[in-house]
Amino acid sequence: MADLIGEARSRDDRGQIVLLVGFTLAVLFVALALILNSAIYAENLATRSETGAGDGPISVRNEVQSGTASILDFVNTYNNTAASHVTDNLTAAVEDYREIAGRRAAVDGRLVNVSIESIAMGSRLGQTNATRNLTRRDGTANWTLASGVHARSLVFDIEDNRTSSTSCSPGGKCFQLNATSGGDVWRMAVYENSTDMVVEVEGVDGTVATCSPSPDGSTRASIDLAAGTIDGTACPALRTSMPGPPYDLEVVHGDLATGTFEVIVDDDTIATSPDPDRYFGPTASESPRVTHAAYATEIRITQRSERIVYNGTVRVAPGEWP
Repeated sequence: MADLIGEARSRDDRGQIVLLVGFTLAVLFVALALILNSAIYAENLATRSETGAGDGPISVRNEVQSGTASILDFVNTYNNTAASHVTDNLTAAVEDYREIAGRRAAVDGRLVNVSIESIAMGSRLGQTNATRNLTRRDGTANWTLASGVHARSLVFDIEDNRTSSTSCSPGGKCFQLNATSGGDVWRMAVYENSTDMVVEVEGVDGTVATCSPSPDGSTRASIDLAAGTIDGTACPALRTSMPGPPYDLEVVHGDLATGTFEVIVDDDTIATSPDPDRYFGPTASESPRVTHAAYATEIRITQRSERIVYNGTVRVAPGEWP
């Protein structure tokens, strides 16, 4: 009997060991995949930016600008609770890119060097809770997102929260985003009528234009102001007589809509000293929240070959509006 018990325990132990080994291998494979994906991303970025031997300065400049824009998006999204985290990660990513791009260029007998000349810090304003209304932290429906700013990457995903589906207009009683520059006011109203979501814009010159690209029955509208799209479809109305920066960004009737938003502005004090009535701070998880962000960066590009000598600087601030 004792032998039977001992054999059973031995089988259990072997089973646990197999499970443990399997789990350990799974963890190792996941870790290896993350490492390889990071390396592949850096390699792909360098490949895009440092292409064939015949590529001229304009091509290299465009690809560096595109690649750096992707890096900016990444470092602003993750590990953004301190300004130093953002700048350190941005610097490290560009350094990694420089090393890989330099090695690839050397194969063709060229010198390519990429370095950061400056970083302009800002703040990332956002809400990730799609079921929450678009009021400020303390529940105020009419409020200012940011004052006297340049902004980029303005994306709003909005659902009408009114009790009845009726037509509205800029200045009416529905969710509205205003951009005010001096005496000029640009207004965007978002609402659901009896059949569809509608985005109606009144430009600074008084011109009114409308888009309704969402399928019938849709209750949400995903608006990308910089791209000029709604639900991925071009919306010319969003380009209607736009304001010149700097401007104030204001939400009107935020209690009449729910959804998410993201806006990056060139004012870093909003993240450094958050207004507790408007935003939760960088270390919080609640919405609406402000975190640290790199608004823009200037990249120095050097390219030398037998035929080309190029030194230039490119400013990267993707999705600036307007």
